[in-house]
Amino acid sequence: MKIQFTIAAVAVALLASAAPALAVKHYKIVDLGIPAGSQSSVARAISSSGVIAGEAGAGQGANTGYRMDGGLTVLPTLSGGTNFVTRGVNDAGVVAATVQGVGLDDRAVLATTGGVTQLGNVAGFAAAGALDVNNSGIAVGYVLDSGSNGGIEGNLPLMSNFVGSQKATVWTGGTGTTLSGVAGSVNSIAVALNDAGQVAGMYRTSTNRTQGVIWNGGVASALANPVGQSQARIRAISEAGWVAGQTSGTLGFHGTVWSPTASYLLPMFTNPNNEVDNARGINSAGTVVGFAQQFDDNGDQIAQIHTLWDFDGTSYTAYDLTSLIVNFTGWSFAAGAPQAINDSGDIVGFGLAPDGFEHGYLLTAVPEPASWAMMIGGFGMIGGALRRRRVAVA
Repeated sequence: MKIQFTIAAVAVALLASAAPALAVKHYKIVDLGIPAGSQSSVARAISSSGVIAGEAGAGQGANTGYRMDGGLTVLPTLSGGTNFVTRGVNDAGVVAATVQGVGLDDRAVLATTGGVTQLGNVAGFAAAGALDVNNSGIAVGYVLDSGSNGGIEGNLPLMSNFVGSQKATVWTGGTGTTLSGVAGSVNSIAVALNDAGQVAGMYRTSTNRTQGVIWNGGVASALANPVGQSQARIRAISEAGWVAGQTSGTLGFHGTVWSPTASYLLPMFTNPNNEVDNARGINSAGTVVGFAQQFDDNGDQIAQIHTLWDFDGTSYTAYDLTSLIVNFTGWSFAAGAPQAINDSGDIVGFGLAPDGFEHGYLLTAVPEPASWAMMIGGFGMIGGALRRRRVAVA
């Protein structure tokens, strides 16, 4: 019995020693496909349990929402909805989204494969959109005085101060409450939240500049930009409270990370004058995904790079994801981008699939060769120990 416990301990120790290497740096790509009747698909969000949510394009600007957790299922929508904009999903498969329709106000919803629920409007605001939901069912997003936030699918779903009134909002039990603003803020939006209830978003100053903000317990604190950067766009928050987005200023357009104590400009592949970087997702290890747009001296885009930024505890390193995917053949990342990464290191996004159409994808980590060798060697040691035990018993 003592020998058995010793062998088990050796096995656990060997596998534990191999584990850190399994987290870095190669992936296999899984094609998420396209729902029947659609022309394209985009994966927007992935929960910590691996539930994926996204959108499928039906042509002429019409989108349907979908969820994938063992199979791809189209989500129900509200009456009159022609565009279903998906942004967040929790472990229970509840999807945060905005339903848009011709001539209709935006409507914030939480959807499952079994039904869709419209979130309550806030007094004085006729329109709303939901951008994320946590495992407590709390959702965040925005309310508008009326109309539609046409920029929601772009980089900056925050309306100009000169267009209308927009406020960051949190829904608890379906009831919406606007979040307090930073002193001097005008329009605002809540983009993401974690299970601790921390909310990340952005606001416009009285001069219409965009800045980042984090709400803890409903109290707003402005995110300090790195030196030289004057504006910020926010996209994600990790369970550890780290925020990812983009800043712009004298140093160019950089993907940016804010920890509770510091900010980091994510490294670029080329000269800042010829590159624009965008962070889209971040996990609790500080790993960031997004994309880099590269331009020639005439300002024409010449490349788009699906990017992973790895944090070593001190600084970041940028990787072209195409060089890290072991079965990339047939795909093109000249368009699309990674959208989210969970704490298991799984990444979702979209690119051009082998059939030439835009497909959502899932990237899952595969063991590094060195890790496989260590594990195989470890199993060999375990086998040798077992053989010696048999001889001793005989």
